[in-house]
This record gives sequence, structure tokens and C-alpha cells, in this order.
Amino acid sequence: MNASPLGEGAKVAILMQGYLRNHFGKLGFGMLRYSPADIVAVVDGENAGGDLRALTGIPRCAPIVRSCSEARDLGAETLVLGVAPPGGRLPQDWWDEVLAALRLGMLVVNPLHSPLAANEEVRRAGGRVWDVRVEPPDLDTASGRALGLSCARVLTVGTDMAVGKMTASLEMAFAARRMDIAAEFVATGQTGICIWGSGVAVDAVRLDFAPGAVERETLRASESGAEVLFVEGQGAINHPAASAVLAIMRGCMATHLVLCTRAEQRSLWRFPDLPVPPLQSLIETYETMAAGGGAFPRPKTIGIALDTHELDEPEALQAIERLEREVGLPVVDPVRQGAARLIQAFLQTR
Repeated sequence: MNASPLGEGAKVAILMQGYLRNHFGKLGFGMLRYSPADIVAVVDGENAGGDLRALTGIPRCAPIVRSCSEARDLGAETLVLGVAPPGGRLPQDWWDEVLAALRLGMLVVNPLHSPLAANEEVRRAGGRVWDVRVEPPDLDTASGRALGLSCARVLTVGTDMAVGKMTASLEMAFAARRMDIAAEFVATGQTGICIWGSGVAVDAVRLDFAPGAVERETLRASESGAEVLFVEGQGAINHPAASAVLAIMRGCMATHLVLCTRAEQRSLWRFPDLPVPPLQSLIETYETMAAGGGAFPRPKTIGIALDTHELDEPEALQAIERLEREVGLPVVDPVRQGAARLIQAFLQTR
């Protein structure tokens, strides 16, 4: 894990403003669950004074405050925008908090598509901004160099957007390290970058250069001497709005796949008229695509990561057991159960 303004010991506040119970707060929830930073406050005027753990179900304690000024008083040096609001634009009350944070000397971490560093109001406020979702400089097209790596590359793929691909990749990386396996995580989205401290936001990169950007991050991650890289997937091949899937496949040249899906999911979240294909069919499609129809070595799917957060414990266990019988692969909910079984399945393929 690289040093970053959000690394271990960093004093961080997360701006959530009314989204602590809403799926648009994906980045904030990811930070709360996995960030090594010292999260000293969550800014949410609607829930100020509330119990963070009770509101989110995430086992992390931090006070919920009304303003960035209060967060600064608690020692926050960095403000992370923890929400992607509908339309990707900041509401006015958010702008007020962002500008207040900048005037207080805080670094503002912006995960939105619209950069803030060049904004005139931001410049006048005189603070610092890290725009996470920007294209890195000096990119090149991919050349298949990841095929020459000695380390394994485990890529998470999905049945939909927001089915836990980043979560599964992180949980596998942590599980592997607990088993004394040298492992790294390759972030391909803004939340993963904020948690791990490195990576590339693939959806901010021009299409021709996106595989090359992932290839560069894959090669960099391998320089640590890792035995295995866990590469964060994006979107889904069966999703009409997803375009990053193939770029990540070509950039990392995966040796193994883990399919991520949501329990009881029948159709796409944003497109309820589009059914989720049979999982075995999706697995075969992903493996064939990753192999370029036979041009590259075919990856092996080692298991399924199942998001069961909407089910109670008995229902979740039943869903896991039912799916495992159906597909004949190990199935786990990485949040409820950890990812050790997926690592064991990976080791059996080496």
C-alpha cells in the first residue's frame, strides 16, 4: 500500500450530507470499511450526533458532525467527498462545505468526474484539491506485457455495476496477506484509489489508452515482488452502460477470475427490463473474452463473491449454499465470511 494523503495516520473527514442511508455514498462507505486513515469525523447535517455504526452497519466509530468546521476542530486535515450525487454535480450546500474546508486549510479529495482544482471559486479559497478522477500523464497503448509477469492476476468481474467487485478484491488481498502470501491490490476506480493510495480511475481515461493505463498499474504493482495481484473490476459485460470491462481485461491479462453478483438478483439495477444471464453462461463468456477467443491463455474462474447484505444471516447462508450447488464453485460473501475460501481455491489452481 503506497503512501498517500489518505494513508495510515492521516486525519480524515468524510462529507456525506444526507447520504448515510443511500447507495450513492459508495465511496464514503468504502472508506469507512477499509481505509487505513484515521477517520476523525463524518460530516452529515441530517444525521449529526447519530450513531455511525447503527446507521451504516459498518464496524467503525467516528462522530457525525454538522460541518467541516466541526470536523476541523476534531483534527481533520483532509476532507473526502464521500458521495457521487445524481448528475455528478455538487449541491450548493456541499459547495459551501467544500469552500469552508479549503479556507480552513484542508485538502479536499474529489472523486467526481468534474475536476475542482481549476474552478475559480476553489482557487480563490486558496486550498488544495486532489482530483482523483483524472487521466494520468504519459500514457501509452497496451502491449500485452502483463502476460510476461510471473505473478498471478485475479480479476473480479460482475453481473452488474455495484455488486462488490472492489470489496471482493480487497478482501482477497487482505485474506492472502493473512495467509503469508505476498499480495497487492490494483485499483481501477476512485474508491479503490482512495483506500489503497494508488491506481487509475479507468473511466477517466480515453478509451485507446485505458488498457495501457491498467497495464502500467499492473506492472507497477508487480514490482513489490507480489505472488498475486488482485485487480478491481468495473461494470459488467452484460451492462449497456459499462465500457471499462474489456480495457481492464486487456491491461492485466488475468490468470484467474472471481464472479461477483448480488443475492436473488434477477435483473440489472438500473435496467430492470434486462435480465441477468445464467451465471454459468456469464462465466464462460468472461473467460472467453479474457482469453481473446483463444489468443491468450484462458483464465480460470475460482469462485463467486455473493453480496448478501439485504438478507438476514440464515437467508444469506441458504443463498450461498444454493448458489454453490448450482454452479459447482466456492461461493462466499466476503464481508460476512471473509475471502479465505477464495484464496484456498486460488491456491489449488497454482
